[in-house]
Amino acid sequence: KYYPFYIPSIKNNKNYKILLEEIKYHRIKIEELVIKVNVHIFLTQSLFRSINSANCVNMK
Repeated sequence: KYYPFYIPSIKNNKNYKILLEEIKYHRIKIEELVIKVNVHIFLTQSLFRSINSANCVNMK
């Protein structure tokens, strides 16, 4: 669904309320995505750290 951002009468406008709900929903989805990406980065970094430390042990 496409809701135009220009809304002539904001008060009691159904489209405006729908748009606000959409924005809230998308904001929540974006926050969830950011958290997932951060977790992924953290896990990848810790994985590389453990590989590096394992390599250092093997080198000795």
